[in-house]
Amino acid sequence: MTFNNNKSYPNKQSSYNVNNNYGNKSFNNKINSQNFKVHFNENDVIIGEGGKDYVDLAKEIINNINKEKLTTSKIRNILSMLSEIYKLIVVSGEKELSVDNQNQLQYFKIRCLYEAGREEAVKDLIDNSNAVNLIKEIGNNKKRFVNYYHYFEALVSWHRYLGGKDN
Repeated sequence: MTFNNNKSYPNKQSSYNVNNNYGNKSFNNKINSQNFKVHFNENDVIIGEGGKDYVDLAKEIINNINKEKLTTSKIRNILSMLSEIYKLIVVSGEKELSVDNQNQLQYFKIRCLYEAGREEAVKDLIDNSNAVNLIKEIGNNKKRFVNYYHYFEALVSWHRYLGGKDN
């Protein structure tokens, strides 16, 4: 089978569905990620609607997902993948993310989507935290990546503090 990479598909949409309906699965989230409007502001800090800082935003998101189904070990495993990238970026001393770092983030995004497809609780977290879409906004901006990492740490911390399931 051969592929013609020179073809243009003007009406073809991206394979990533911005409505977060992965495959044919339909999950009943308690909340819709669009309600949080999580994004980076002009200072490269993650905020929510009304300027809510990422720590308070993380608490609100964790309060609105099913903490009983999302295990601490599952969310820590996702953070662990991100931590490996974080260590490489911080040690590098570079002012911007390298192409390799950006590729690692893309792989992290794929892993998040995979885990979201496997478990409804992970999907709720990924959707409601806007974790996948925020990766698109990082680009080569090191400060945005560091803030993204801290945001993910806040999600894990609030999950644990608010009584998330251990196993």
